[in-house]
Amino acid sequence: SDLLRPVELIRGGPQGNALTGVRYAQFVRPVAVAARGNDLFVIDAGQELLFKYNRIMRSLDVVMSLRGVLVGEASDIYVARDLSFYIADPMGSRVLQFDRRGRLIRTYSNAMNLTRPVAVSVEESSGRVLVADGVYDHILVFDSFGNLVASGGGRGSDAGQFLNITAMASGIDGFYITARFGQRIQVLADDGRYRYSMPQGDVTFPTAIAVDSEGRVYVSDFIDNTIKIYGEGRLLGRVGMTGSGLGEFRHITDLWFDEGFLYVADSLNGRVQVLRVMSGA
Repeated sequence: SDLLRPVELIRGGPQGNALTGVRYAQFVRPVAVAARGNDLFVIDAGQELLFKYNRIMRSLDVVMSLRGVLVGEASDIYVARDLSFYIADPMGSRVLQFDRRGRLIRTYSNAMNLTRPVAVSVEESSGRVLVADGVYDHILVFDSFGNLVASGGGRGSDAGQFLNITAMASGIDGFYITARFGQRIQVLADDGRYRYSMPQGDVTFPTAIAVDSEGRVYVSDFIDNTIKIYGEGRLLGRVGMTGSGLGEFRHITDLWFDEGFLYVADSLNGRVQVLRVMSGA
């Protein structure tokens, strides 16, 4: 597709400095990515580490070890503008919020309503934290103090309901949610009301979703290792195929859009791919 152009493969980077010595650290199995400016955050489930990679310096730092912090494997990360971050811990039935140095600020959990968080997003204007639950198939809304204040969606096959939520992203029309079965890509307004669905049949098994500043939607498909691109509710094109070359993927587990680039957790290839979003294409 002319809409996305692969520009960079990130497999790791030099760690340390002249004093402590420098060694090259390689990603093993990156599962979640988020970026703010030149800082790329990568959760590597293979090493149970959260890395921060600087695209200008091409340097790699360990933000924190996730061993003993998460009950299981992280399913999603959201990095806020102040570089604090939120990690979804599905096995622990919670979302953990950390400051930029990796110190725990708050835990978002709810024994009745949150069983397996698969995605987290933050409404930065209000501080509200949105968590998608893959068991109850609803979206929970927490205030910035960790109190559950609202919910939307729910399990079912009607409009605004979901069957096995896999991912969520925020964008200009509200919240964009992918599910394994039924209506696979739906958009809910900020207040949880159903807005519209993407056409059926283009995506077989969506694993990740991102929305760019022009409202185009990117959805990865586990079945054929492609990224499907939607605009104004219709399929515009697709990129990718199964493989290990540039613009090829093996199990995309996360997508994140920031400042004109789409970041792809190319998990089984042990790397993050950076694709330039071609504006107005």
